[in-house]
Amino acid sequence: GFLEVAQVLPGPDTDEVQTDGAITVLFNRPVVPLVTTAQQDELPDPLSISPDIPGNGRWISTSIYRFEPDEGFAGATTYDVTIAAGLEDVVGSVLEEDYSWQFTTFAPTVVQTIPFQQAT
Repeated sequence: GFLEVAQVLPGPDTDEVQTDGAITVLFNRPVVPLVTTAQQDELPDPLSISPDIPGNGRWISTSIYRFEPDEGFAGATTYDVTIAAGLEDVVGSVLEEDYSWQFTTFAPTVVQTIPFQQAT
């Protein structure tokens, strides 16, 4: 069998994603070995996100990768996410094709308006 993306969160074409969320990718088989926290930096970062967003990605298990933005996602923004073909699992099977999807975050909403003091 081949390495495949089993599930992504937020899902493809999801709208109104919370800006304080994360991106989680579940693969159908182990991609990385069990490692200590100190060894996390040596593991592959499989995500390419556009527009660029600073954040921290880590493997939370051998087959689940999670990316958390440093300051949240921008509001009312469509993010394109790609996992490039060639990612290899622990037994050498590879992701045959790029896996890409997109999601869109909530638009900011007006919670309250206060009239300017000199408004007439």
